[in-house]
Amino acid sequence: FLYDTRSMGLIRRFNGHEGEIFELQYSPDGQWLVSGSSYDRSIRLWNVNGKSRGIEQVEISAPLQFVDSNRSLICVSEERGFVRVDVGTQAIRQMAPTPIPLEAPNQELSSGTRVSLSPDGALAAVILPDHRRWQVWNTLSGEAERVFTNSPGPVERTLFSADGNRLAIAGNGSPIRLFNTADWSSEPIGESIPDKVNGLAFSLDGSRLAQADWAGTTVIDLASRKAIFRRDPGNVMSLALSRDGKLLAAGRPDDCIYLWDVDTGQ
Repeated sequence: FLYDTRSMGLIRRFNGHEGEIFELQYSPDGQWLVSGSSYDRSIRLWNVNGKSRGIEQVEISAPLQFVDSNRSLICVSEERGFVRVDVGTQAIRQMAPTPIPLEAPNQELSSGTRVSLSPDGALAAVILPDHRRWQVWNTLSGEAERVFTNSPGPVERTLFSADGNRLAIAGNGSPIRLFNTADWSSEPIGESIPDKVNGLAFSLDGSRLAQADWAGTTVIDLASRKAIFRRDPGNVMSLALSRDGKLLAAGRPDDCIYLWDVDTGQ
């Protein structure tokens, strides 16, 4: 469903998949939507004017990220590992294979869950199936650039910032860990998370980081390293921050989306 966020009116409904959709993303220029279904093993590209294009069915599990000024889409394929799809021709090109994504169930490969790509698509942060280790892979060479094994608790979410300078790693039993991708130094951010982490979101300007767990939702100001927002509606399954981090959207499985002003709490 495509909505106008000003009027909250429904603009268009898209139909095309033969099974449940696990992933939905906008291209950065707002011209394309991409949806992925592990049931019909396909990814579909939707122009916002309503036209749809299906991508070749090659056991693709999840779309991850648009790159090359929206000309390409990087996906995870069960058959081939990381692949790059040309948006114009729909041609699929093999990237360096890696066995890591193939060890994880389909529904856990969405961007910002167990796999996260840097903005240029050159690096992939991947949480291993034991949820105690994670690695940073070079998607071009297929080699692990960094291996991290010292997690104090289960690791559940990984996410690069929009500028690629930071990588957030979150799991229950410990605070979010924020990495500087220039030298991979890190520091804990916020308080220890006692419950299962359901989502992470950076604001596009990199000023704020949101985190959802079973108990509620928190927004952290990255300049002061302090939590500036906390709300209790639990069971939030997805969330997003506006470009400047002042608006927070949080979705729950009861078909409700909450929209908050982070600064006022309204």
